[in-house]
This record gives sequence, C-alpha cells and structure tokens, in this order.
Amino acid sequence: MLMDEAGLRRTELARAHTRDVIDDLTGKSIVVHGKGGKDRVIPLSDQLGWIVSSLPEGYFFPSGHEGHVHPDTIYRIVKNATGWPPHAFRRKFATDLWRATGDTMKVKEMPGHESLQTTQNYIFTTMDDLRDAVDELRAYRRTNTQGFRPEKILEAYNVPPAIAKLLLDGLRNQE
Repeated sequence: MLMDEAGLRRTELARAHTRDVIDDLTGKSIVVHGKGGKDRVIPLSDQLGWIVSSLPEGYFFPSGHEGHVHPDTIYRIVKNATGWPPHAFRRKFATDLWRATGDTMKVKEMPGHESLQTTQNYIFTTMDDLRDAVDELRAYRRTNTQGFRPEKILEAYNVPPAIAKLLLDGLRNQE
C-alpha cells in the first residue's frame, strides 16, 4: 500500500520505521528517507495512516538481525504477492496522482523527483486519456468561441462553398 498510495521506492519501504509516522494538522504522514539522503514528508490516507500506526514498534519490514530487510527482499515480496515489480506501483502512483490532480508539480514532489523530466517519464498516457483530451477540448471550444470562425478557416484553405456548407452544417448538428 505504501508503494501504491504514497509512491515509495523499495529502498524507502525497506527503511520505513514506525518512528517515521508523524501526526500533522489533518492526519498522519510519513517521513520518507529518500534517494541521495533527502527526506520528504508524504501525507497518508486515513486508512493507510491507521494501518501503519497499528504496526508494532520498529521497522515495517524487520530483518532477523535488528535492522530492516534488504530492498531486494522487498522486491521479491511484492513481485511474489502481486506479480508486478515494485517500481510498477510507483509509476502507477505517479500516473494516478497526475490524473487525479492534473498538477505535475505535485506529482514531482510526492515521489521525490529532482526534475520534471523524471516525472514525465513516470506518467503514462493511454488512448482513453487522449480521447478525453479531445472531448475536453471540444467542450472548451463550445463555451469559449470568441473569435473562432470555422467558415473563415475553410475559406482560407480554398474549400469550395458547397463543401464548406456541408461541413459547417455537420459541425452545428454535432453540437
């Protein structure tokens, strides 16, 4: 859940400890000890906050040697349990967060990316996303038609008047 809902890397999950769970003004958050020694604070859903607060004191994934498990162990646990490598959940997290918010800066900050370029590599666009974009563009243009004159565009491309009329009538019938 921490990979799927908070975008943690397997190394970050291996290091997660109950002392990293903190109370903020609206719920629970986790201090994530990230790549390059950089910490970040990630808000948790109420459900996930309750789950991690209910864990016994110590590492979320303790080893038998008074420490945490190796990140490769996290990889095996996640892969065996889900059939997916851990990084797939991180990418899914970034894509879902972007779809939910439309804000690439939030997506950049939550997984702890250094650059927007990295974040862009995590966000997957499907044909459904592109179809939605076209529908949103059409809806936008229906309500914001200042200066838009399709007949002038057709005229500029030397479309014969009879064909232009058919096209314009078709456009009006779709609205």
